[in-house]
Amino acid sequence: MDEKDKFALKIVGILVIAVMVILLVIYYTDKSNDKPDIKILSDSPQYINTTHGTLVFVATDNTPDIECHVELNSVITNIIQVTSGVQAEVPMTLEQGENNIRIKAIDQAGNSAWSDVYVIHVDSDPPDIIIIDFRAAQ
Repeated sequence: MDEKDKFALKIVGILVIAVMVILLVIYYTDKSNDKPDIKILSDSPQYINTTHGTLVFVATDNTPDIECHVELNSVITNIIQVTSGVQAEVPMTLEQGENNIRIKAIDQAGNSAWSDVYVIHVDSDPPDIIIIDFRAAQ
């Protein structure tokens, strides 16, 4: 075996060790392969009269950092990093009518989970009033 072959074997050995270290880090980062849990802190459905508000939620996992994708009406509007178990707030602009919000949480090991759909109805139009009649007292 010449020097080139020995060098190539060393490189292959180093790469194998590096891959094993990466796999161990992933394994110990999230040993159980548990998916994150997401809880939006309000009851659904909700009726409001403004298009501006703040979404409040908590994502929990056995890894400390979680990436959250906030989706409004099937469009991702925000991607934020949150700390597991710590309340997070996202300012949002909603549309008139029904708004469906959900959150996808991805932990450091790549496990992901979706929250339940949270429904908010925006109705900023006042009710119409029609006087039908006026009857004098008898």
